[in-house]
Amino acid sequence: MAYQKSGLPPGPRPRVPSGLVMLPSGVAFYVPGPGAAERSRQAAAELERRRRARERRAALGRLGLLEFFAQAWPIVEAGKTFASNWHLGAIADHLEAVTAGDIRDLIISMPPRSLKSRLVSVAWPAWEWAEVNPSTRWVFASYAHTLAKRDSIDCRRIIESTWYQRRYADVVQLRHDQNVQIRYENTRSGVRIATSVGGATTGEGGDRLVIDDPHNAASVESKAKREAVINWHDGAWLSRRNDPMRSSMVIVAQRTHHRDLIGHVLAAHDHGYAHLVLPLEYSPKRSTVTVLGWKDPRRREGELLHPERFDRAEAKKMRRRMGTRRFEAQYNQHTTDTGSMLVDRAWWRYWRVPPDGVDGIALSVDATFKKGLASDYVVIQVWLRRGADRFLFYQWREQAGFVATRKALVSLAEAYPTYEAILVEEAANGHAIIDELRSVLGGIYAVPPIGSKVSRAEAAVPQVETGNVYLPDPTLPGYAWVLDYLAEWDDFGEDAEHDDQVDATTQYLNWSRDLSRGGFVASRS
Repeated sequence: MAYQKSGLPPGPRPRVPSGLVMLPSGVAFYVPGPGAAERSRQAAAELERRRRARERRAALGRLGLLEFFAQAWPIVEAGKTFASNWHLGAIADHLEAVTAGDIRDLIISMPPRSLKSRLVSVAWPAWEWAEVNPSTRWVFASYAHTLAKRDSIDCRRIIESTWYQRRYADVVQLRHDQNVQIRYENTRSGVRIATSVGGATTGEGGDRLVIDDPHNAASVESKAKREAVINWHDGAWLSRRNDPMRSSMVIVAQRTHHRDLIGHVLAAHDHGYAHLVLPLEYSPKRSTVTVLGWKDPRRREGELLHPERFDRAEAKKMRRRMGTRRFEAQYNQHTTDTGSMLVDRAWWRYWRVPPDGVDGIALSVDATFKKGLASDYVVIQVWLRRGADRFLFYQWREQAGFVATRKALVSLAEAYPTYEAILVEEAANGHAIIDELRSVLGGIYAVPPIGSKVSRAEAAVPQVETGNVYLPDPTLPGYAWVLDYLAEWDDFGEDAEHDDQVDATTQYLNWSRDLSRGGFVASRS
């Protein structure tokens, strides 16, 4: 905790407890834990050193990174007002510490749309070339090549701008023969390279290796895709330091999964990374002190990071749309293991009497069999919708082959003749099965399986969390299967033994959500 004591009387300084250090300016600084006093003195000395460095820089007419960012803003965000905030100062201080060699490796965890790429990937390299070392060699990577290319172009736009050249033309000039969108070099041998996570880096090294968003949040639930990022990082990226002892690595990203790249790096006891965590909503219990002695200045539980840019109403809307688990990871940098956290049992609603006046009926089928063979369970669910509410009315679940499944499906279609769609996943073996079903039933809608099972489930979870999904009361006669249904949700994840009931449910909920937004309604012809 830091606080200001003004008007200190002359004479001896007051005695302060262990771990509390008083600076000449009257600021008292506290860092708890073993060795607190020594670590506090070191942190306080670092803050004081950096304050004096800023004063010297200002006296020489030089710009700190945050000042540079503010002045360069109109070049890359023409027509938009620059709204500074304390979190940008925290990021700038830690990046300057990397530049100065006080921090070698750094992780910044922060919400999306909080200017992280603009400051880290666009402004920082242009600033360091101009104000510190034009010979620095940079390599940037992002999960999408288009994003890495975008930031590379915007950084070059700053360097080639009239404003930048008026200040730094004697220091930084780009070479005309080494100036393309994803790789350019200055006349002092400084280089900026943009690539994608998983892209080729053989032969290219850097003094600053920066990963800006290693994962696509839409596909991070795929274990194979997560591991591909981690394998690329461990097998290719780590060996790209020009100087194994001094070159720096920076990862800046929103958290997306407890086993994402940041989670993987932090799991190593000797990772050596400084970690700056900037959640959207402040949590005193999870607040930490960085190696610079920096601590989140917020004090109230739930206090927002930058309310002028992302206010309370927007935070509530995003939490409702994304679901708690996704929101906590991406916005509050708090990840949890997939499983029972995906859906809290308290979110489910139950019906004892079927609803009247429904707006539509649909059948959702999860069938993993190969034609003519029985394998895993096949599930057919009957769903009712009324307004924003969805009611699971009936479920058929058997280890059945195609013939038995077709018979059950025809029987249910005849029992609910006003159905608007029969949803069948268009899996690898789905085309032939769907064609055969269409020969006896209308309204078959082939649902493409977009993303992983977990990502599709997460997309459906907000409807459950808001209390819009009703299950049969398991105490009703014939509905004891609901208990097994709930247990499957509790155990659901990448390695779950069974997920057929969850898959059929998320298939319907995602389809009906798109339907309510004006999406496609399957034709019964």
